[in-house]
Amino acid sequence: MVYDIFYSMKHHIQSILLPLLKLVPRRILQWGTWLRATKFRAGVVGVIYNSSGEVLLVRMTYRNPPQWELPGGILERGEPAVAALTREIREETGYEIDRARVLGVDIYASPPNIDIFLAARILGGTFESSAEVSEAIFVTNVQDFVLPREWQAIERHLQAFNPTGVKLTQR
Repeated sequence: MVYDIFYSMKHHIQSILLPLLKLVPRRILQWGTWLRATKFRAGVVGVIYNSSGEVLLVRMTYRNPPQWELPGGILERGEPAVAALTREIREETGYEIDRARVLGVDIYASPPNIDIFLAARILGGTFESSAEVSEAIFVTNVQDFVLPREWQAIERHLQAFNPTGVKLTQR
């Protein structure tokens, strides 16, 4: 009974409002949709490996305390994930990488965040510290350096797809 009343009211309201929405400029409707939509940060995380199969880890300057982690960064508006990783690696380390391949995606609820994990091989360049990265190392024992949450993501994504040559030692 209550459902029937609610449904008929909803239908009646929609029959009045929908024609009125056609009078609202498209730009305003898009803005309203944007305001209601969930906002999130999209980032890239790189499993970058050298010819020996070792994985690149970087020490970020803005972390307190400093810690080793996989390189990456935030996508710029409209930027493809592969291009974002290539840009971030070049800006943060001075290395050039091969075309990256998607390993997987992690989604976090709080704060709303999506990380796209990609794998790529170093093509060249030499390490240069930057405003964001103070040090870089290549290791096989990644789990001894990174936070447990990051290691779990790396391990999970590499089990699904292991790029040729990556050698990760297990504990």
